[in-house]
Amino acid sequence: MAIAKVKKVRIIAHRDARDDIIGILQDMRSCELISEQEQGGKKKQAGGMDSDALQHLENELTDLRFALRFLESHYDDPENAMERLLGAKDSYSLEELKDLKDAADFASLSKESRTLERRLSQINTERGQIASLLETLSSIRSFPYELSLLTTGTERVRGVVGTIPAAQAEQFEAVIEENLDTMGECRRFAPEEKDAPPVVAILYETEKAQKIEELLGQYPFSKVDLPQSLSGFVGDEEARLHDREEALQQERLELEERAAALADEWVPECRKAVDYLGVLRDRGEALNKAGRTERTVAYTLWCPADRLEELEAAVSALDLPTDLSSTDPEPDEDPPALLRLPAYARPCEVLTKLYGAPHYHAMDPTVPMAPFFILFFGMCLSDAGYGVVITGLILLLIYKYRMEGETRRFFNLFLFGGVSTIAVGILCGSWLGNLFAAFPFLSFFQPVVEGISLINPMEDPITYLLIALALGFVQVLYGLGLAFRDNWKQGDRIAAIGDQGGWGLILIGILLIALGSQGVGASFSLLGKLCAAFGAGLLVATQGREKPTLLGKAMTGLLSLYNVTSYISDILSYSRLLALGMATGAIAMIVNMLVTLIGDVPYVGWLIGLFVFLIGHTFSIAVNVLGAFIHSLRLQYVEFFSKFYSAGGRFMEPFEYNTKYINIKHNKT
Repeated sequence: MAIAKVKKVRIIAHRDARDDIIGILQDMRSCELISEQEQGGKKKQAGGMDSDALQHLENELTDLRFALRFLESHYDDPENAMERLLGAKDSYSLEELKDLKDAADFASLSKESRTLERRLSQINTERGQIASLLETLSSIRSFPYELSLLTTGTERVRGVVGTIPAAQAEQFEAVIEENLDTMGECRRFAPEEKDAPPVVAILYETEKAQKIEELLGQYPFSKVDLPQSLSGFVGDEEARLHDREEALQQERLELEERAAALADEWVPECRKAVDYLGVLRDRGEALNKAGRTERTVAYTLWCPADRLEELEAAVSALDLPTDLSSTDPEPDEDPPALLRLPAYARPCEVLTKLYGAPHYHAMDPTVPMAPFFILFFGMCLSDAGYGVVITGLILLLIYKYRMEGETRRFFNLFLFGGVSTIAVGILCGSWLGNLFAAFPFLSFFQPVVEGISLINPMEDPITYLLIALALGFVQVLYGLGLAFRDNWKQGDRIAAIGDQGGWGLILIGILLIALGSQGVGASFSLLGKLCAAFGAGLLVATQGREKPTLLGKAMTGLLSLYNVTSYISDILSYSRLLALGMATGAIAMIVNMLVTLIGDVPYVGWLIGLFVFLIGHTFSIAVNVLGAFIHSLRLQYVEFFSKFYSAGGRFMEPFEYNTKYINIKHNKT
């Protein structure tokens, strides 16, 4: 269901036609190339671009991507991030992009960008070092000697500076002074910050260096390494470092101005060139998937059956000799899955992709899932006001950013969910909770709301729960029906009747018994018992069919009946539709109640109430939309898919123009 038929195509052509064939395939955007090595044959020579040329192209692309990444950090983009993410891309032909690439000196741009980036990094590193040195010097500002005594020392004097925990500072200082005698000095400087450890500077005779080092090792003394360039008095060195920092800051500003100028000039062109080089790189890799002889190239690919004629026509139109043959997939092959969906189900394709691709010969769950997911989303949110907000916001985004492709389908998913929410909300009489009842100046709408509503989950939760469980029963039974049909088509009649048929009869029987117990009809109860008994008999007779012994078959069949609890649990899981629907209404009503209470505050009550109204309902929409999406999706993945669908295939990966910033026009050549 909805999985397109594919053909395995083999194209053999004169080697001069290789670029034209690759262009045709890339323009079609629907064929998946198969590497010659994937065919099980021995490794053949590349079909066109040698490894050196491809590596050169990869290096060129890497350099340009670096330049673009660097320049974008200094670029004042006229498009905001949302526009770049959601908006439609400008389109260019390959010829236009080639002319742009040939006319621009991107190699020099990449080289200058690396130079700027390297120097800015060096400046930032040096400024960080200066800041650290200034912090250290500020802590020993009262040091009366030249710093050369601490950095390089003299022939007879050495020095060291570091920090010591405050609790041990006095003892440490006393021990050091005792060992220095009169031929040294230990100075302790009070920290500028309250909890910082004190700084200690020690001057000592060169011959006592070993003794001092041993003493320092006995205490938690953290040495501070000062560069040898610090040789003057502290005040002079601070002034010099400040001057250096100002010079670096000025240089940084000049370099950033240069980077900004380059960015304004080159970023739009770099984006086009990056995509163009990416296309060429993809073509080179595709060329190397082909086999070749001295005069021919051969490509193997998967092509959708409904586009095979288009491919044949394009290849036969080439001036050079070509041969195209196609076959159906072999039974032992597992072709990629390509979904063909009706318009209403296309937004749900993303949900199937999140779960996993179907096998080529299996069933696509997207179409069966789509109406249930959209309905359940609306039931979980169940507020017409929220639905109007969501629908309006999605329509605004689609119109403003001219969305297309996967992005458009993803937003359409929430658009359909918003419409479903409006419909369910109208039937439930919920408009931003109890908006019209909570605020007297809107009360004239309340009779209209009540007149068109059919059920209020807050007042009659049992009815809403029964509707949710009924939908769950229908979906679970529908899943069993899909599995029944699939097994029947594949010739496994025993699995269809025994597995799905048996459980279907048991579930229908339980439903009829439940209806009969409620006085719907005595015959319902009898019929239900007969259905359940017949279904149980089928399960007992068939569920142990893989066991070798008669006893094993019987025991397995009997034990399989315990799985009825799993089916009942699956159906009860649909009660979450009631829980989330009531949660949405309850949160909205609480927000409205807070607004009415705040509104009684004199003078500013209405203003604060308006703020609470907007923030509260915005929060409610965000939280409940997330809950509606997750729980509706869970019902599909866990309760529905488990009955008939098993992923494990792979989606087709068409050879196409994989671009980030632009679209490629159809290549006429």
